[in-house]
Amino acid sequence: MLSSARKSLFRLFAIVLPLALPLRAGAECSTDQARIKLALAPESLSIRNELFSRLCESSNGELVDITDTTLAGRLTEPKDIAFLDDRSGNPGELTGNLLLAFMVDLDGRLHDTTIIVGSGNKKLDEQTLKIWPYYRYKTPAKLDGRPVRILMYFKFKATTNPRDLPRPR
Repeated sequence: MLSSARKSLFRLFAIVLPLALPLRAGAECSTDQARIKLALAPESLSIRNELFSRLCESSNGELVDITDTTLAGRLTEPKDIAFLDDRSGNPGELTGNLLLAFMVDLDGRLHDTTIIVGSGNKKLDEQTLKIWPYYRYKTPAKLDGRPVRILMYFKFKATTNPRDLPRPR
């Protein structure tokens, strides 16, 4: 027979364990297509999956994908993006569309920017990769209220028309 103290401890463990499990539920190195909501060509999906796996492994499994449908209601996006430095150059008069993926770290810094879908304009792609690390979010992403590393995506439209320029959220 279990003592009263052991029974109480067992009950407490049985209650606390299910509450603690969701903290890691979204932070696993999974490239399960059913969990992410991206319509990508197979080549682009392969680039995304390789990036996610590499970042997840280097983050010890502490990485979530912003499009992961299983995290609805639990994930808060990073906020207040700011440009840190203007020494990196500017795409200038280059035009085109591309899709970027990047990790937002716990301090809001952007890492490992990768072009998932290129613009077809090599100079634009190179300039975008050069500029992107100079952005930073003032508030990191949070999962269940705690800061997490997050893989995010940005559809970039380079244009010479000011009304078409992207506006950070």
